[in-house]
This record gives sequence, C-alpha cells and structure tokens, in this order.
Amino acid sequence: MSRVPHWLLTAVCLAAILYLTLVPDPLGDDSPSLFEGADKVAHGIMFFGLVLCALFDAQRARGWRAVPLPGVALATVLGMGAGIGIEYLQRAMDLGRGFEGADMAADAVGAVVAGALWTFIGGALCAGPSRHDTSDNS
Repeated sequence: MSRVPHWLLTAVCLAAILYLTLVPDPLGDDSPSLFEGADKVAHGIMFFGLVLCALFDAQRARGWRAVPLPGVALATVLGMGAGIGIEYLQRAMDLGRGFEGADMAADAVGAVVAGALWTFIGGALCAGPSRHDTSDNS
C-alpha cells in the first residue's frame, strides 16, 4: 500500500462529491424518492466521509502516527470550505442546482462531526505503532 499516493482516497471521495453535487441530474431516473430533507442527510454524510478520508490519508502519510489536533482542525475547516465552495460553484455555473444555505450547513455539520469523532477516537481504528518509531518502551 506504500506505492499508493497518500492523497488518493481523499481525491476519489472529492471527485465523487463533485460529480454528485455539480452534475445537473447525477442519478437520472434511478434517483430514489426519500423523506423530505434526505438530501441534507446526504450532504452531511458526504462531507463526513470527505473529512474522514482526508484524515485517514494524513495518518497514513505520517507512517500511521496520530494526526495532531491542528491537522484535524485543518481537515475539518477544509471540508467545510469545500462544501461552501461547491454551493457557490453551483450558483456560478448555473447548472439548475439550487444554492442553499441549508446544504452548506449540512456539509459543515458532517465535517465537524467527522473531525470531532476523529479527535475523540484519536484515529484509533487505523492507528498502530509507527514503522519509523525506534523507541523502546520496555
């Protein structure tokens, strides 16, 4: 896995988000009919995933050492910024997609929840001893 670029997971996630948010009708006739406000849940999930992918990639790039709090904060803020930027892109590109403050809020909530969970869990799901750590704690 060391040959895979450290940013690949984040790039794939961002590409999927850009497709789903900027293409006028990304799911076509296969678009499921869900409850009112389901798109806000989808927005939150997308940006939750984006921040988690960025943090996973960052931790992998650090040799599986924990991402420090400033790095978690940066990933969270960048995730929020991506959501805000996409809404403005939708308006500027006039793709027939609506510019909604509620979408930006849902994106931000998803990003913040991901950052908070990562902080409290400490990346424990993928953390392990660093291969570069030569200290002996015995």
